[in-house]
Amino acid sequence: MAHELRYRLVCVYHLYFSQVVQMQGEVHAASAEGRDTRRKALVIGGGGYSFPKWLVSDNDDVDVTVVEIDEVVTKIAREHFYLDELIRDFDAERGGRLRLVCDDGWAFLGNADERFDIIVNDAFGGRKPLGPLATQEGAQAVLEHLSPTGVYLANVISPLEGSAKKTKILRDSLDACKDAFEHVYLIPEDGDDPTIVGDNVLVASNARLPLAKAYVIK
Repeated sequence: MAHELRYRLVCVYHLYFSQVVQMQGEVHAASAEGRDTRRKALVIGGGGYSFPKWLVSDNDDVDVTVVEIDEVVTKIAREHFYLDELIRDFDAERGGRLRLVCDDGWAFLGNADERFDIIVNDAFGGRKPLGPLATQEGAQAVLEHLSPTGVYLANVISPLEGSAKKTKILRDSLDACKDAFEHVYLIPEDGDDPTIVGDNVLVASNARLPLAKAYVIK
């Protein structure tokens, strides 16, 4: 199987993630002024490792740390979802392109002594986000671990409209990011029917990104 098929993104929200990562790369490069333009990404939640694999395979300038709390999930990804092939094809671990960490994502973020250019929260259990990442405390912690042009991406599983109970996680996540970041965007998975539960992409950054006005929250 060709590399481009092994590591191709298929989820709609991952495709949105990838577009924002490419936008962030352009903003980052423009601000580097001749300095090293390599980027560091933190992905919280491995799952099938689809998005981390794309980050490594399609972005030569990105070094990726993936934090997954369940070692069985990583084992399955290694054996059945081409993670070991990615590591071999790109010499990813030895070359510093990929670091795999078995830990609680929220704890890892809180204890990290480095800043990232990309932080991805893809670790939802059901419709609940990882730890306190939908709170002001969580948004502030993310901000403190981002570079000046860094971007936070989160998959928020929620309808866009509906009862307060059904939309609480989305509203809380947006409110927390609006308090912490200068720019907040929301890309809906399904813009035609706002009552459908979808994988909506929340984007937050202190750098302005060239996203469509329809997605601008702040």
